[in-house]
Amino acid sequence: MKRKLPRLTILARTALNNAVAKVIEEHRRTGAPVALWQNGKVALIHPDRLPVHRPKESRQLSGKKSRQH
Repeated sequence: MKRKLPRLTILARTALNNAVAKVIEEHRRTGAPVALWQNGKVALIHPDRLPVHRPKESRQLSGKKSRQH
């Protein structure tokens, strides 16, 4: 049976994933390589070789649902 992750863990993972997506997008715009850890060494990878991930809306990070009146 899978354990449910704590809310803080989910928020932290989402924030980290969004930060990484933003950095990769910035590197795509500038053409700068992204430094990654591969096989125990630092590797410089061109951002076009990395998958595209779009950051989630910041509203989801707050964990608050918008109230509709």
